[in-house]
Amino acid sequence: MKQTLIAFFSASGVTRHAAEQLAAAAGGDLYEIRPAVPYTRDDLNWRDPHSRSSAEMKDPASRPALADKNADIAAYDRIFLGFPIWWYTAPAIIRTFLESYDFTGKTIILFATSGGSGMGKTAEDLSPICPGAVIKEGRLLNGKLSQKMLEQWAASLRAGIDIEPPPANPSASWQAALGFRRGCTPAYHGKLALPCKKGIENNEI
Repeated sequence: MKQTLIAFFSASGVTRHAAEQLAAAAGGDLYEIRPAVPYTRDDLNWRDPHSRSSAEMKDPASRPALADKNADIAAYDRIFLGFPIWWYTAPAIIRTFLESYDFTGKTIILFATSGGSGMGKTAEDLSPICPGAVIKEGRLLNGKLSQKMLEQWAASLRAGIDIEPPPANPSASWQAALGFRRGCTPAYHGKLALPCKKGIENNEI
């Protein structure tokens, strides 16, 4: 059986909760990607153009230092990589993490939490950092998550099959499982459903 790792970065605990539920559903190990200098509330103020997070996301070369580099990447074939969506993509520290290890031959499945925006071109943005790995877009895991949905998703990935396309008229429970907000109309992106860009664009609220 392929070994599974759920690696995640969470600035305020939102993505941590999703990662813990995914780990339980997928039967994987957890690894937290921690910054050497923790983020404060002021650091995360996306409305402040001079805040730490704003400065990092404006600078393509930004690579926030990691608290450790103890992830045993070599022991895993499949890695779920989770983070909050910042400015329509992954936080800069995710680039630091990906550049700190050899992911050759690994399959990396992205998952994210978001206060309003979708995953955008996150997979496309990160792929050049890991040319020897396969990076898949994955899903947004917002709000109250269905354990059954997570288990089915993990099982479909283990079997190497595509994720089921969303129904033509998604039910309220289906939308809630994927984190749609009241008043939003789902917008479909390929086989994945992304919530509308209503509300705060920077996730960790």
